Amino acid sequence: MGYTSGVRRRRRLPCPVISIGNLTLGGTGKTPLTEWTAQWYQRQGWRVAVLSRGYGGTSTEQPQVVSAGDGPVTDWRTAGDEAFLLAHRLPGVPVLVGRNRYASGLYACERFGAQVLVLDDGFQHHALHRDCDIVLIDASNPFGHGALLPRGTLREPLHALRRAQVIVLSRIETAGDEVPGLCEQIRRYAGRQPIYRMAVSPHDLYRQDTGCSVDASWLQQRRVVAFAGLGNPRAFSASLAQCRARVAAFLAFPDHHPYTSADWQASLRCCSPRGSGSLGHHGERRRSSRCGLAAAGTALHAAHLRRTYPTRSAVNHPSGRAHASCNALLNLLPTACSRR
Repeated sequence: MGYTSGVRRRRRLPCPVISIGNLTLGGTGKTPLTEWTAQWYQRQGWRVAVLSRGYGGTSTEQPQVVSAGDGPVTDWRTAGDEAFLLAHRLPGVPVLVGRNRYASGLYACERFGAQVLVLDDGFQHHALHRDCDIVLIDASNPFGHGALLPRGTLREPLHALRRAQVIVLSRIETAGDEVPGLCEQIRRYAGRQPIYRMAVSPHDLYRQDTGCSVDASWLQQRRVVAFAGLGNPRAFSASLAQCRARVAAFLAFPDHHPYTSADWQASLRCCSPRGSGSLGHHGERRRSSRCGLAAAGTALHAAHLRRTYPTRSAVNHPSGRAHASCNALLNLLPTACSRR
């Protein structure tokens, strides 16, 4: 803890560093927001690179280049599924993994000429100086059951929110009318940092055997067996409910779960007697074999989720008016960059 108290100096990279993180274990939407942030900087003409720890990957090379900007050069088992997904979805953006983010960042600056670095899951990486910390809070379980690990899911005490420059309340569709109250609770710990809101809704479905996509409305009143290996599978279940899908069974696997043939057989056993199709979260595509269910005549779909990127919460403004533009969040960041 010497870094947060000022006893130990944080190492500073030669370009601005933007961190996307959270306070709890499990999924809050960090990786999609990392992707969106990198794309935003790319559109502004900055040379941007993404740094990930490579959680779940087996890479021993430090740092490991997952993509030089033209797609993955390694598989998901080596890179970790989140970094592998980012490498697929961010053409023109180098993606690197490594436990030492300083070494990864220095390599990205020297080899790729990076002008901005985006850290996926960087809030607890205290050894590295960041120019802006963005922290996500999941509205479906905002405070980690109110306790630190192992009693709860908090990685740090709630007062750590004061280190953040920006807070994003994600999955607000699960909280309904409770969102203003949640914002007020967050303010008790975070002070006057701006709070933005992010919603998630199903977008389309990718059919594994044909490679075709269909609109999420296809799910309405359709019987499915759903599965997910996510930090917060309940959020995926809530998205299916939004689509009015008839979920015959829901198989929840651990986060970053590498699927086995036994897992597919379990899904098939659920599908067959119910006459259901099989549906997974889009993140499962890289960790699954496309032959297992297709060979048995069961259609396997991956659900893509649309995120409404962030709008500022009206609770922050005495006038009660919310910022309508999603760029309001990222307009804060070049200011941090220009101070260097």
